[in-house]
Amino acid sequence: FLESGEGSDKLLENNEQYIKEFKKAKTKAGIIITILLAWTLKAEEKTVRGFSFASAAINDFLKNSLPLQITHNCKKVHKHDFSTNSVCKVNLELAIRNKTESEISFRFEALKQNGEADSSAMDFIWQGPTIRSFKRVTPKEECKVHLEACVMMPGTYDLNRFNFVFFKDRATDKYLDPTKEMPGTAVTKIYELASEQILTTVIQSPKINQSL
Repeated sequence: FLESGEGSDKLLENNEQYIKEFKKAKTKAGIIITILLAWTLKAEEKTVRGFSFASAAINDFLKNSLPLQITHNCKKVHKHDFSTNSVCKVNLELAIRNKTESEISFRFEALKQNGEADSSAMDFIWQGPTIRSFKRVTPKEECKVHLEACVMMPGTYDLNRFNFVFFKDRATDKYLDPTKEMPGTAVTKIYELASEQILTTVIQSPKINQSL
């Protein structure tokens, strides 16, 4: 839409009609994201003002997203005396729910330190098993994963360092058993990383003066 000078009323009418058309499309395409950009262009002695619209269905963005709902349980603050024990162990429990309408299978992998990670990020290591496979998880079924992170100094840590690995049959698009060996030509391997941060802060506990 382009208007200048006293044509703003007409511009608003066009914009309102445009928004109505998007509302009609909402029931067909799901939730619609609509972006309105107001701009001004000055050329010589003339000023042109206008609005531009862009829209997209959220469904289109999410159709290739993680087919799992991830929730977590972890204390936000841990107190630890590093002077008596150099390692603080932080427990993390993940609840992984199948949010699709069909059975899925996948492999969970807790990742080691990424050498390309931001050097300012606080680092930790996992203790115990870091790989688990889940087979034929039914719709809305929930799986639990228990992890233990070891940190060596006070700071704030993002424990979101894991992947979900899926194997799908290219012909049927069905999820395959992640524990079995499969020819690479028959399956697609998909890595998905949950996007939510899982932050926990470890602080040095105050020393107790035991002297009399």
